[in-house]
Amino acid sequence: MVQALAAILNKDGIPGPNGTAWGASTTYGNWRRGTGVLNNELYLGRLVWNRHRFVKDPETGKRVSRANPEHEWITTEVPALRSVDEETWAKVEALMSATPAGPATPGRPRSACSPASSCAPAAAAP
Repeated sequence: MVQALAAILNKDGIPGPNGTAWGASTTYGNWRRGTGVLNNELYLGRLVWNRHRFVKDPETGKRVSRANPEHEWITTEVPALRSVDEETWAKVEALMSATPAGPATPGRPRSACSPASSCAPAAAAP
C-alpha cells in the first residue's frame, strides 16, 4: 500500500520533501515518532512540538535524535491548517494498523558484531 502510494506520487510528478522522490519511509514514516506524511497530525489541524530532542554522541560528536516521552509533547490546535477530515484520517489509521509495523526485511547491521549478526568472539588458540 505505502509503496504504491509513493509510486503514484512519483509517477504524477509530485515532488516529495526537499524536492526528492517519494519513498515508503517518506509516506509511512515511523508511527512511534509521528513522522511520515500518513502520521503527520498537522493534516488534522494539530501542531505537535517537542516530540524529539537532540543529544551529542560522545564518540562521534554528531547530534542524535531521541524521542521525548509523550507527556512532554506540546500540542496546539490549528484549525486553519486542517486539510483532512476526521473520517478520512480514521480510514488511513485503520489501514495502517492492519499493516505489520517495521520493515519487510531486516536492515543490515550497523557493525559486524551487532546483535543482529552472528558474530562471536574468536576462540583463543590452545
